[in-house]
Amino acid sequence: MHHIARYSTSLAVLLIALLSMSTAYAEHTSSSRKPALPDDYPKIFPAMGIVMDIDVSTISIDGSRYTLSISLIVHSPTGKGSRFDLRKGVEVGFSYSDEPNAPLIISEIWVLPKGTYEPR
Repeated sequence: MHHIARYSTSLAVLLIALLSMSTAYAEHTSSSRKPALPDDYPKIFPAMGIVMDIDVSTISIDGSRYTLSISLIVHSPTGKGSRFDLRKGVEVGFSYSDEPNAPLIISEIWVLPKGTYEPR
């Protein structure tokens, strides 16, 4: 009788430990997954960051200041984007000109779903 009770207790403790581990694992994996990007978005962006400030002709992303191209193209996960989608705290991917002795000009920018960009 003692063997059965001991076996049942050990089995219950093992089951509880496995359940708590699987819950912790599920929470970790679900929180570490990045949101899916729309199909028309690039798989890799030339640059990424978080908008810190924006005005009519410039934008600050992660502390770097860029000029916005007159023909700027803005992409949004919900469809065609606009400059109004670009505001403080928004995660973005972008491409820019990197010519020597010239201002950094962003020509195309993609608004990213929250949680896509992980600062280093």
